Amino acid sequence: MAGLNSGFWFEGPGEALLVRAEGGVSRSISSPVVGLLDLGLEGFLGLRGTAVDGGGRLLAQVPYFGLGAGAEYDVPDQHVNLVVTARSPIRRGGIITPGGLLRVNWYP
Repeated sequence: MAGLNSGFWFEGPGEALLVRAEGGVSRSISSPVVGLLDLGLEGFLGLRGTAVDGGGRLLAQVPYFGLGAGAEYDVPDQHVNLVVTARSPIRRGGIITPGGLLRVNWYP
């Protein structure tokens, strides 16, 4: 898995534009046909406003529902955050053309 994401960072005295490049791997713990449980390890690097941002996350996902949750370690802040994720395919891929996936991360 590889991708780009953007959003806004609201923690702290102001808000900042967040832009990240991400990459990771996931492995089905149960049957991948059923889609009951995947574990994933991801890393990211980017910018939060004008500051460098980077870190990694460990996720447990239920592909059947497109939902997951896990822990994210942010290097500049040096702490672990809870992350809840939802994903949905927006374009089906094939042998020749790649597909697309929309993913929303929420940090409660």
